[in-house]
Amino acid sequence: MVSVSAETWPQSCVPWSDGENILTLRIHYHASSREELDVRASIWAWRDSEDEGKELSFEQSHTSGFLYEAIISSRDTHINFLLKSPDFTQTSPDYRVKLRQDIPVTDVWLVEGDETLYYSPRAARTSPNYTAPHADPHAFDMVRNAKSFDETYAFDGWLGVRTDARQNSDRNAHATAHFRLWAPTALDVDLLLFESAEDGAPLERIVPMRRAGEIGSKGVWEASAQIRKNQAYAYSLQHTDGARVRTVDPYAHACTADGMRGVVVANASPAPSPAPWRLDNPNRAVICELHVRDFTISHTSGVPRALRGTYLGACERGTVNSFGDATGLDYLVQQGLTHVQLMPVARRVHHHLSKNTVQYNWGYDPLHYMMPENIYAADPSDPLAPLRELKHLIAQFHEAGLGVVLDVVFNHTFSSATHPFQLTVPDYFYRLDPVTGEPCDGSGCGNEVASERAMVRRYIVDTVLYWAREYGVDGFRFDLMGLLDVETMREVRRALDDLDPRILVYGEGWDMGTALAPADRAMKANAGLVPRVGFFNDDVRDAVKGGEVFGELKRGFVSGAPTEGVLAKCVLGSDELSGYSTPSQVVNYIDAHDNYTLRDLLTAVDGSDSPEKRELANALNLVMQGVCFMHLGQEFGRTKVVGSGEQVQRVAMNSYNAPDSVNRINWDLVSENEHSVDLVRQLIQMKTAGEFFSFESFEDIRAHVYVWSALDGTGILGFDVTNTQRDTTYRIVATTVDVPEENVLKDMPDARVIFTNNSWDAQKNECIPPCSLVIFEEMHENSF
Repeated sequence: MVSVSAETWPQSCVPWSDGENILTLRIHYHASSREELDVRASIWAWRDSEDEGKELSFEQSHTSGFLYEAIISSRDTHINFLLKSPDFTQTSPDYRVKLRQDIPVTDVWLVEGDETLYYSPRAARTSPNYTAPHADPHAFDMVRNAKSFDETYAFDGWLGVRTDARQNSDRNAHATAHFRLWAPTALDVDLLLFESAEDGAPLERIVPMRRAGEIGSKGVWEASAQIRKNQAYAYSLQHTDGARVRTVDPYAHACTADGMRGVVVANASPAPSPAPWRLDNPNRAVICELHVRDFTISHTSGVPRALRGTYLGACERGTVNSFGDATGLDYLVQQGLTHVQLMPVARRVHHHLSKNTVQYNWGYDPLHYMMPENIYAADPSDPLAPLRELKHLIAQFHEAGLGVVLDVVFNHTFSSATHPFQLTVPDYFYRLDPVTGEPCDGSGCGNEVASERAMVRRYIVDTVLYWAREYGVDGFRFDLMGLLDVETMREVRRALDDLDPRILVYGEGWDMGTALAPADRAMKANAGLVPRVGFFNDDVRDAVKGGEVFGELKRGFVSGAPTEGVLAKCVLGSDELSGYSTPSQVVNYIDAHDNYTLRDLLTAVDGSDSPEKRELANALNLVMQGVCFMHLGQEFGRTKVVGSGEQVQRVAMNSYNAPDSVNRINWDLVSENEHSVDLVRQLIQMKTAGEFFSFESFEDIRAHVYVWSALDGTGILGFDVTNTQRDTTYRIVATTVDVPEENVLKDMPDARVIFTNNSWDAQKNECIPPCSLVIFEEMHENSF
């Protein structure tokens, strides 16, 4: 497309380009002739912030004699416009366009005689008013007739790259590689091979790909070529709209440092391991969430400077903080955790603060799903370093007895315009309005991945299987899982069960988006439809500590809110709060990377930090039935509030791209909060070693757990847990008020305290103090 510079426009049509962060709307208009366009259509555009508008005219596009363009630039998030005749006697409807944030230019299409505003050229070409030769009523079938499209083109053979022999250490050694790309709507595809795996390396040769035979009928293009070690490659595709695009292979397992080309690797294909660290009973899992960079970037981690914030730094042993206490991996082992959940480590889009500085990010900007992020490698320029070093990290965690869970982000991509999905099969991989092609946005990130389509579902399953087989991953946490469909999550669970049923699968089951029918969404309310897939339990989170609801702070039990009744249902497994089929579907948590940390929330709600309230909240999280999830640092008072003021608070609530000073772990807090850390360690031992807080069925919970105090507003939650041998009973008392010990032990005179975060002298008739969780134990002969 030919862009029109502001200097060539009449003064009255200069775009709104006053300032930085300029976004552009490009309007494509398909008209039968220039004369008709001049008579019928010019543009009147206006901003939300102004009453007056501006008139703009169309310029002819070089791509077609029937296509015209107009460009409007603005700092606003939306632009409004209409088409009008020169004298305003005829006007179109008002159009309001939200400008894309993922790319500088938002494109929309209008067709003469059709009032529909299209967001996809393929949707526009289906308009009955679109003029031949480019009109095509089937151009948008991948969306409008997706089921038929899948029946025609879904493919179950291998995709990506396969080599005839392992690539050895000789840089000049050659092997034959076979390439396959699924691109059923492409008119032509070439394989591009480059001279090296360095960024910007020259093109070495072009290998035409062919689409033939049975796999060709399914839309698969293939080619074979002699390649060198670490061969960089890409694909060039010609699409039906005339565009020629270059893309990375969606199935690539490594890429160049800039992420613009794939790199062929010979995978190790390790033999399956017995994996003794995996759990037969997932209800005994205690999962700790951490970010690779946050984990060791602080000098308090004790990790050597060169390794801080890296894969290798994360698995360094023998590290200590300023007080000599264990940090890093040694700390995780010392606490007795069963799993570590790594925030996204698949390759993401890089946002640069400067030419050589990549902005911090949590990692929820997916780019390449089947390869590790290079920014955490010791040498980010080496395409294979991220693979070697992440595998080493996982192996070291396994050796220490810890399972590794990956946070995977399949619900959206950073951009639905420039991602390999869109460049390979335009419009297929995303949920779009079936009429206009406007992207659905239940994710809040500009797009939704269409998991319900056959080849998207297959890609998701292939990806998790690749990570599980090649890297030995022990579980997957699905970001915004409620945007994925039920059947895809069933397929994920089935595929991993064939590999090892002990591999964990859980995710965020929030009800987001409207593109899928409610019954098809993998959300918490549909837990019964996806057996053995877990869901984050926000009921226990909100009842224990409160939270942030649409920007407003809400109190929980530890801050005096009357949530005892909800907590009673949580103690019994939460099946009365949502349709879980087993306790292992319940992932209890009170803190995660999102929003305020536990300490920061309680400080914001109560006006000051209270270690006792933090201890009570942490303790309640660990005595619930189901899986236990923790955010690293919630036990030692991690804070993201650095400084003061409203902006500091906003950053602390959503620190996805905040600097290290906000996100890093201050390991000295472990020593400063030694008492709290030790209490959590004790409860983790109870959770993982015994059955009291890990029953495997709701029937067992009802048979062995009895809630005897949960009246809202009393500040007391009391319940008993008896083991299956019925020779031991735990009495748990959680309180925010003074409680005389004798009041809770009248029927258990021989009970003894085995856990408490506070102390009192029962001999002096002192009360159990506020903000306490106490576990009493009574041993008795089998008399039940």
